[in-house]
Amino acid sequence: MPHVRSGKLRALGVTTLKRSAGAPDIPTLDEQGLKGFDVNSWGAIFVPSRTPKAVIETLHTAIAAVMNTDAMRDTLIKQGMDPILLGPQALATHIKVESANWRRW
Repeated sequence: MPHVRSGKLRALGVTTLKRSAGAPDIPTLDEQGLKGFDVNSWGAIFVPSRTPKAVIETLHTAIAAVMNTDAMRDTLIKQGMDPILLGPQALATHIKVESANWRRW
């Protein structure tokens, strides 16, 4: 994003259906006529499948505490990311949806 802000690069659009919090002036590709275009990157922290639920909950609570700080959110937004915190079940659902979407290609 620093090169876009400095004018060295011109952003053509963001690939999510919603404008980025870090660059609200850049239109989405959907807005520009590529209807339904919704591609984004995401990251997650994974643990072995037999990790006790209590450990997963403790990790999630600790990660949420960091992710919910203004400093972390501001850092991620400045890098062009839109931070979203999903719980373990919501992440599992997200992975299933993403897998199905990418199988189409």
